[in-house]
Amino acid sequence: MNQDINKNSLMLQYSIPLAIAVLVAMLMKNKKEKKYIKNANVSLKAKWLNLIAWPYWKFKLRKQFKPLSLEKLKKDAAKREGLDDFGEWNDKPFNDIIKLINENKNYTPVGRIFVYEYFAKKLSTKLRIRQALKDPEIDKYVTANPIRRPFFIVGIGRVGTTFLHRLLSLDPKSRSPYTWELTDPVPRILDDREKDKKKRVKYLEERLHFFHSLVPHFGESHNLKATNPEECMYGLSIDSPFMFECFRYTFRNSDLMFGWDLTPAYRNYAYLLQILEHYSTSPEEKKRWVLKAPAHLGFLPFLVEVFPDADIIWVHRDLKKVIPSAVKFLLPFWDIHETGPFDTQEIGFQVLKYMSTASQKADKFFNEAKDNALYSVTHVKYDDLIPDPIGTVKKIYEKLGYEFTDEYHNILANFIAKDKLERESEGVHNEAKKPKLEDYGLTVEDIDNYLGWYNEKFSLEM
Repeated sequence: MNQDINKNSLMLQYSIPLAIAVLVAMLMKNKKEKKYIKNANVSLKAKWLNLIAWPYWKFKLRKQFKPLSLEKLKKDAAKREGLDDFGEWNDKPFNDIIKLINENKNYTPVGRIFVYEYFAKKLSTKLRIRQALKDPEIDKYVTANPIRRPFFIVGIGRVGTTFLHRLLSLDPKSRSPYTWELTDPVPRILDDREKDKKKRVKYLEERLHFFHSLVPHFGESHNLKATNPEECMYGLSIDSPFMFECFRYTFRNSDLMFGWDLTPAYRNYAYLLQILEHYSTSPEEKKRWVLKAPAHLGFLPFLVEVFPDADIIWVHRDLKKVIPSAVKFLLPFWDIHETGPFDTQEIGFQVLKYMSTASQKADKFFNEAKDNALYSVTHVKYDDLIPDPIGTVKKIYEKLGYEFTDEYHNILANFIAKDKLERESEGVHNEAKKPKLEDYGLTVEDIDNYLGWYNEKFSLEM
C-alpha cells in the first residue's frame, strides 16, 4: 500500500514539471512559428481605399471585381483601342494565371483593381504594337534591321544585375530601354516626339507615385523610375504574366511557369525593341542593346532562339545575402494584393525553389551548348563587380571584343562617384538595416539543400 502511495507521489512529482516543460515547449514553438507571420504592411491611404472599395469587391459590383476571363478582357481591349488583331501569341501563360487568380479569395479590393488593370493595359499595348507593325515603314525597318549581339544580363535575382545593367547602358555605343518605353512602346503623338515622350513619362510617373503611396517600403528594394533603364519583364509581360501583379503566382507555382513556351513572347519582345529603334534612331546610329532580367535565367532556350547571337552575362552573389533580399523585395507585392497575414518563411522557401529550378535549367542549357552556338556566356561575381565596377566592365569588353573608350571610362567614373554618394546618403550600405536569413526562418542548411551545388560550382562563399 505504502509502495503504491510512494510510487504515485513520485509520478506526480515528476509529471507536473514534465507537463509544464511540454506546455512551455509548445508555447515557444508557437511563438517561433508566429515570428515569421507578417500582417500586410500598407499605408493609411491604401487602407482607406480598401475600405471604400470593399462593398464593390464583396458584391462584385464592378467588372474589376468579377471573375476574370481572358476572352472578355480581349474584347474590352479591342473595344477600347478599336483594334482586334493580337498577332502571334501563346495565351496559355495568361490563362494559367487567370485561373489561379479566380481561385484566390484573399485579395484586397485595391489588389484586385491592380490585377485587372495589368491585364487590360497589357492587352491594349499588344494591340497597339501589332497595329504599329502593319505600318509599311516599320515593317521595312524590322525586316532590314534584326537585333544583333544584344547584352542579356541574367541571374537569380538580387545579385547586382540592375547595377551592371546601368553601367553597361552608359556606353555611348549602347542603349537600354527605359521604363516609360517598355510600358508604352508605341508613340501616341507622332508629329511631336518630345511632347509624346513627356506625355508617356508623366502618365507612368503618376502611376508609380500612386503605387509608392500605397506601399512606400517598396522603394527600399528597387529604385523604380519612369526615366531609368529597366528590365525586360516589362516588355515580355505583354505576352506572359511576369510583372508585379502576378509574382505571387509565379513564385508559388514555379514549376507551372517553367513549363511555358515563351518563344512567341521573346519574338514579340524583339519586335518591341525594333519599334523603339525605329522611332528613336536612324539605321546609321543603331546601338547595341543592353537588356536584363533575372527571369531570363529559366528561359534561355527561348531567348537564344530569338536572339541567337546574344552576349549573356550571368551574375553571381553570396546566397546568404541574396535570399533575404529577394524575400524583402517581394513582400510589398503580397502587402498590396492580399489581405494577409503572410508566412514569410514559406515565401522564403518558394524563393529557394524558384532560384534552384532557374539555375539548374540555365546550367543544363549551357552544359548542353552546341559547338556552333553563336551566343556567348560570361560569368561575373558580385564581389568583383562592387569593389571594381570599371575593371569588371573592362574585362567583359575584352572578352567580347568591344572597344572600351576613354569617353566611356569617364562616364562610368562620374556615374559611380555620384551613385556612391546617393547610396551613402540613403543608408543603402547600412548592414544593420539589411535583411538576414534568420529574419525569415531560413538557414544556411536550407540554402545548401536547394543550391549547394550552385555555391560549389561558382565558388561562392557560404
